[in-house]
Amino acid sequence: MLELSRYWNQWQTSYRQPKHSIWWLTSSINPAMNRYDPDNAPDPAEWLALEELTRIQLVEEHHRLARIKLPNLKAHAIFHAIVENQVAENLDPVVRAMTRLTSEGLNRHEAVHAIEGWERRHALPPDGA
Repeated sequence: MLELSRYWNQWQTSYRQPKHSIWWLTSSINPAMNRYDPDNAPDPAEWLALEELTRIQLVEEHHRLARIKLPNLKAHAIFHAIVENQVAENLDPVVRAMTRLTSEGLNRHEAVHAIEGWERRHALPPDGA
């Protein structure tokens, strides 16, 4: 939980650039990884080479540009990036869940959301705690 709050604080204090694009941040770090598409798995080496905050910003930018309405876009992007990190790191339970969910008919983005939702429910305390 401490890691999550650290990323949250970084996010709130450092994201002062225009909200329409973060090309300025990713193009200097890794020109090949300047967009995030949840329907296509990012190259694991390229994804993990990015700073954690950049990964989160890429996810948020995708959802913003796709006009996907979420109650808390920043928190959602953090958990979305966590799942992508786990897939890129080849974490067996997550990779197996992704394979199972996509073979059952979910597209990759829906599978990421399903895993992200499960992890969020198990990582955060229940309401009122």
